[in-house]
Amino acid sequence: MVIKDLKLVLLSSEPSTEIERSLYERAYQAWQGIWQKTFQELEGRQTIFSDDFLKQDEIAVLMYKNEVIGTSCFKWADLRLRAHQNNSYFQPWPQSILDSLIKDGCWNVLVGSYFSIDPVWRKQATTLPLKDIFFGLVVERFINSNTSVMVGTMRNDKGMENVAYRFGAKPLASNVDFHNVKVDLVVFLGDKIQTSPLPEVEFAIKYLWKNREEYGTSSYEKKSA
Repeated sequence: MVIKDLKLVLLSSEPSTEIERSLYERAYQAWQGIWQKTFQELEGRQTIFSDDFLKQDEIAVLMYKNEVIGTSCFKWADLRLRAHQNNSYFQPWPQSILDSLIKDGCWNVLVGSYFSIDPVWRKQATTLPLKDIFFGLVVERFINSNTSVMVGTMRNDKGMENVAYRFGAKPLASNVDFHNVKVDLVVFLGDKIQTSPLPEVEFAIKYLWKNREEYGTSSYEKKSA
């Protein structure tokens, strides 16, 4: 695998052109395929509805040539609003943590969720860790957003908490039970982000971010990249 064969695509949740609708549909099919299998394994759930995909503001898509191999979702939230706090995403988050974030002025947050890479590609023999590269791109999107706070719920059985900590995440709670697995609840602060300790991974992140494609106009301002 070579880096130039990978591509990051950022999709608005409201596709308006034919190419946007095509990419959105392919991203949804990839998301559905991965997460239906995941929830079946975790909870015995036979069906996953599209609600959690539809409520997102943006979708990040990692592509290899013309194949969707990873997706991750973004939702902006105002934690001062009870309706936003009651989003099902925050189900495992203690109220005391949300209250503390608000007290510290961290109420305008980017919610990163549903990070996934196609299982086939997790097993591919590559010279670079796709998980770290894609996660680094998620962090890059956060850095180039209009907020200085991103929150995440990291599955420990998949090692996602370690990936998050490599990029500077701060743990707020550890080994919380959620969907029958242990998760860490973490926060990313804009001034505490760390680059990958692997130079080749950091190079890949910067290259793919610089050459990203964006479709649709986001409702949320991006900082100049």
